[in-house]
Amino acid sequence: MASPTLENLRQTLSNIRRRRNRLYALHHVSLAVIAVTAWALLLSGIEALLEPGRAVAVLLFVLLLLASRAPSGSRPADCADCRAMIRRWRIL
Repeated sequence: MASPTLENLRQTLSNIRRRRNRLYALHHVSLAVIAVTAWALLLSGIEALLEPGRAVAVLLFVLLLLASRAPSGSRPADCADCRAMIRRWRIL
């Protein structure tokens, strides 16, 4: 039988691991949001400066949509570890 001190230590370490995992996921989501926002601002700036015709504006919009859709292997939701982490957090 483990002493209460060891149980408290295990609980504390578990809480620290959980927080570290949440911060790791938050870090990656934040980077993705920053990248998509920068891309949208870049394309908006190009469109505002060049004042393109309708066809070029549609092309820029399609580029924005395609670039904001990450390949399936790089999205956090497709990661097995991330899915397990989400289940542990009881988000889904």
